Amino acid sequence: MGVVPIVYRGQGNLTATYEFSDIASGAGYINFYAGKPSSGYMLSSSTFYSDVLYTGTSTNAADYTKIVDVDFDCLMNKPITLQGIGYVQVSYHYMNTNAAGDFYVIVRARKWNGASETELGLSTASAVKHAAVPGTDYTATAGCNMTIASAGIKSGEYLRLTVEGWARNTGGGGNTSYMDILHDPMGRTPGTLGWTSATPSTLIFQCPVRIDL
Repeated sequence: MGVVPIVYRGQGNLTATYEFSDIASGAGYINFYAGKPSSGYMLSSSTFYSDVLYTGTSTNAADYTKIVDVDFDCLMNKPITLQGIGYVQVSYHYMNTNAAGDFYVIVRARKWNGASETELGLSTASAVKHAAVPGTDYTATAGCNMTIASAGIKSGEYLRLTVEGWARNTGGGGNTSYMDILHDPMGRTPGTLGWTSATPSTLIFQCPVRIDL
């Protein structure tokens, strides 16, 4: 079975290799890895060492509050057209100091021109996680999918993956819910947060692209 390599150049070489079934359906995928170099947050089709392994904060709110909002960008030096079902693997840490809390993630695909964003795809919320033991660290991996209608990104524009972490404190005043999003393309295990090697720290965006041959 033959394969046809298609190369898009941005931050790193964006290489998509298609099987015959992809060509027949007119859709294929590029795997992007999300991480944080010394400045900003980046998407790349190549793995790299993230300068920081996770991003997070906390809330005391009783209602669901967006406490993590991270944009990972890839500059396109050639035009690309997205179309199909995108999939994102994202892992996160959560805990509540003295009571219980609920936590979930949402992912968005966007186009960014340096000044404004255009929404391309939005996932539903991941399964809600409940911290059963106060003060105990938990980890979870969410698999989020989204539908992206045909959307072109021009040379000089950015493909943006936005990851949102939502949390609430269900234990009343004086308690705090903490949440961190993991993003290391090399899959390293943080020395804190109760992380184990069984939970991946890689944040991967399987981006659907339209094949025009």
